Amino acid sequence: VAERFALISKWSPSELRSAIGECIADGGLHLQTILELRTSDMRAAFFLEVLEAEARVKGAAATIFAQLTTATDALSAQRAYHELLVLLGFSTDGASPSLLQLAPLLLPVLPHRSRQLVTILCSKLAHPQYLPHATRPDGTIMRVVIV
Repeated sequence: VAERFALISKWSPSELRSAIGECIADGGLHLQTILELRTSDMRAAFFLEVLEAEARVKGAAATIFAQLTTATDALSAQRAYHELLVLLGFSTDGASPSLLQLAPLLLPVLPHRSRQLVTILCSKLAHPQYLPHATRPDGTIMRVVIV
């Protein structure tokens, strides 16, 4: 938290206004009210907004991941996975990212037991038998020749 506030406090007033403008453009219309404050108050208000937004994302990610792990049917699991991808900013049009790609984004926001689950799953995914065929080492592919 202190590092983030130090970063925001180093911004010039124009950089701060630019960052607030980007947040407003992304849907944070309520931030328009802080543009009229003094620069020091604007910094503090923007910093609090950043912390609140981070807390909302963490809570939402933990909730969606819990829905994913407790889904009882394929449709519920796919829906939760899709919501998780959208929340983490991934495109849902092309190829879905693997858990190894999602882990760095998920681990900081998940509760302890969910972090343990993701860590264990990622360690198992690193084994050659779970890798796509194109990336397996040559020694792990077996060929059967019928004579």
